[in-house]
Amino acid sequence: MDKGIIAIDIDGTLADNSGGFQGETVIGDPLPGAKEFLQALHDDGWEIMIHTCRAAGVAAGWLADHGLYHDSVHGSDSTPGKPVAKIYLDDRGITFTGNFAAARKKINSFATWNGDDVDGEVEQRARMRAVMRAAWPIKVRR
Repeated sequence: MDKGIIAIDIDGTLADNSGGFQGETVIGDPLPGAKEFLQALHDDGWEIMIHTCRAAGVAAGWLADHGLYHDSVHGSDSTPGKPVAKIYLDDRGITFTGNFAAARKKINSFATWNGDDVDGEVEQRARMRAVMRAAWPIKVRR
């Protein structure tokens, strides 16, 4: 049964990211159970899209090296825009419940599942923005 597309992040979701960002081509080892998880989702009827801020080729190589099932990869060098999926699984996601005050509170107190907060990642985010701007030189009106 085709359940649709699930978009899954790599760093901190499928791969150990406890060492932080160490470069575009450096991805941690798969988290325990990641391989079985992806296979089970596939067996359940999900189309698995890997959704990452890394280049698609880097991500695809890592997935192949570790024998991790996936149907497609949407990376930083892929077509601009949010990929279409029914569900997005990411270690840095917050579910919006329709309440902006609650969303703001969650955003300002956010930490990943392993306790990492988002402070101290300014340099990493600046590098990723530079990569994205180089890939998509589109001006956004603010």
